[in-house]
Amino acid sequence: MKLIIGGYAQGRLTYTLKKYHLTKHDVCDIHNDNHLKNYQEKKIIYHAEEFITIWRNAGKNISEEINKLLPNLQDKIIITQEVGCGLIPISPEKRQWREQVGHLNQVLAESSETVERVCCGLGMYIKQESSHVDSN
Repeated sequence: MKLIIGGYAQGRLTYTLKKYHLTKHDVCDIHNDNHLKNYQEKKIIYHAEEFITIWRNAGKNISEEINKLLPNLQDKIIITQEVGCGLIPISPEKRQWREQVGHLNQVLAESSETVERVCCGLGMYIKQESSHVDSN
């Protein structure tokens, strides 16, 4: 698994498509699709933070759902929003969502062979396994 993180409107998807020579047909956008039915068929999972919203709305246990999801992501490129660098939300629900997304991102990062942060359309490695050297 490869993880791409970054803030809102930083060019995460454009960066990923260009770097890995993929197209929008390779993308499952969890935010716009708002369902989970076709994510396993795609190479890129975009807006992975929306898994949290879907699970919360369904009343599911977030930690259990993350553990169920991980085996299905091992050959994917995951793009998720970096949270925690902006203003702290006033509402308890939004703070809890942010904490749960932060937890998801931590688990994804730990399980990924590489983690890149995209800022202003530029990627920088945060984690790169020593046995994995990417020529792109």
